[in-house]
Amino acid sequence: MIGGRINDILNSQVESSSLSALCLFLKDNIKMIPQLTIQDIAKACHISKGQVSKCIKMLDYKNYEEFRFACLQQIDSLTRHKQFFDDTQSEKENINAFTKYLVQEINYVSQHLSMDELMKMIRKIQNAHHVYLYARGDARSYCYQLLRELNIKHISCTLCDGNFKKDYVYQKDDLLLIISTNGNLFTFDQRIVKRLKEAKIFKFLITCQEINDFDQTFRIQTHNALYNEYSMRHVLDLVLLLL
Repeated sequence: MIGGRINDILNSQVESSSLSALCLFLKDNIKMIPQLTIQDIAKACHISKGQVSKCIKMLDYKNYEEFRFACLQQIDSLTRHKQFFDDTQSEKENINAFTKYLVQEINYVSQHLSMDELMKMIRKIQNAHHVYLYARGDARSYCYQLLRELNIKHISCTLCDGNFKKDYVYQKDDLLLIISTNGNLFTFDQRIVKRLKEAKIFKFLITCQEINDFDQTFRIQTHNALYNEYSMRHVLDLVLLLL
């Protein structure tokens, strides 16, 4: 989603660039974008309308309407932020309830793990000549963890760019490991999904959803989707422990 693209740009671009100026404005004012014209954004960012259009294309959107729709999707995702704590309960009660249900969920995930499938994925990682990691949005945080740990284990790996637009040179035994916790990648980023599918490399998808569009899919069986992100982190921790 666009939030992930904004963060990628802000982490890689020089502060004086037009794209960085636009992304800084978007990060602070994302809820305003659907009500703004391209001229309004240009004025607010102190850049020209042409520069705004160019930056929108650099963010991988064809035009302003497609860009505006992506902002609406980002706003919608923010409104669906998960609420774990009950305002009518004390902090101690909330902590105890959260811990109780999280432990139940982790136990459920562990009990429903397919060890055969898990070990198949681990062997694929171990035997890969080079591992490419890909995720969008919040799921990229898992990739940073994997990147660090795989490097420690002397497994050659690369974190792919958020838009998956770079020309990577794949070899025969390379592996593309894709993480999409709740399958949002397949709902909001069809062009990126197309690029992923067309990449000439073996692909292993890790997800909590029923998705079978890649060479192999490791589906994490969960009981309560509210805890999917924690379930994903638990399984990835197991993968790293077993490597």
